[in-house]
Amino acid sequence: MSAGSITSAATTTPATTSSDAFANMSSSQFIQIMTTELANQDPFQPQDSSTLLSQISDLRNIESQTQMQTVMSNLVLQDQIASGGNLIGKAVAGQDSSGTSVTGTVTGVQVADSAVSLVLDSGSTVPIGNVTAIAAASTSGTSGN
Repeated sequence: MSAGSITSAATTTPATTSSDAFANMSSSQFIQIMTTELANQDPFQPQDSSTLLSQISDLRNIESQTQMQTVMSNLVLQDQIASGGNLIGKAVAGQDSSGTSVTGTVTGVQVADSAVSLVLDSGSTVPIGNVTAIAAASTSGTSGN
């Protein structure tokens, strides 16, 4: 009866497991699984060590790609902050996060939830990706005549 429980648990686990479970696995968890796999293998029919080395190499590649993705995301964020900083004092037009068209002079840059927004003199904020026009700040009130 306990074998039936194990069988039913084994058949239901893959159905409920997320497709990206391996991507969320840490290297220590992977090593623990590999150690358990090696400890439980049949000594008369051992698994091919090249498969194990290939899996470890794959894990290292995945870790490297994950680290690269994090670094690239940070670089993109820093670039957006710098771009937003270059817009301070300029007039911009765009849409705020609710989709309303707004215009104004950029007075600052803010970062919230890894998203860069421009702060306008009107008090509105515009996500940097929603800017549709940029112009030199208007100097109305001063005339050369």
